[in-house]
Amino acid sequence: GATTLAASGGVINAQSNTSTVNSTTNATLTVTAQDAPGVAYALNGSTVNMANNSASSRAGANNAVNTLNATTLSATGLGASATDLALNSDGVNAIDATYALLNKQGNTSTVNATTTVNYGTSFTEGDGAALNASKVALSNNTASAVAYANSATNGMMLTALNTGVSSAALGNSQTNSGSVLASANSTMAGGGINATGNIAASMFSVGGGSVTATAIGNSVTSTLLRN
Repeated sequence: GATTLAASGGVINAQSNTSTVNSTTNATLTVTAQDAPGVAYALNGSTVNMANNSASSRAGANNAVNTLNATTLSATGLGASATDLALNSDGVNAIDATYALLNKQGNTSTVNATTTVNYGTSFTEGDGAALNASKVALSNNTASAVAYANSATNGMMLTALNTGVSSAALGNSQTNSGSVLASANSTMAGGGINATGNIAASMFSVGGGSVTATAIGNSVTSTLLRN
């Protein structure tokens, strides 16, 4: 429906999505070593550290940040007109105020975020051994996916009048009838360590990895402050 605004001060935002939204991330991050002919080890007296890598995808239909700041010393000159803030074309749920902020969002289609990532290492023996006197560490490698239909942050800040009377209203309307899907996949979240052949006096560690998927239909944060 129509959205109307007649105000001394106002912000209005209207968003509508009917198209499919897709975000896809595919990633492979590997460290590979193989000993060459005549070389004793693929990795000898060395350190390999694969850390703090991330793969992510984010898909959203509607996103808004709405802000209204009003500062005045007197109500004189503002006029008597108030804000007509209507959530629907028939005026239902209309709010009257001197200052008003309205956010209206709607989604009817599919929103999909997918992340697939492979973290790993591979050391292969040739003529000698795979590893000797070496350290291999994989830590804090992550995969994440976030999908949302409607997201909004609404904020109003009003400074008190010396004289006169003013009012404020903040309205938020969000609807979603589409599918919201989030998927995150990681081959060994902390990282995979593969060694083919003999291993001597070496150390391995894997930790701190994470895989997260978040799907949200409607999300809003609204604040109205008066000084």
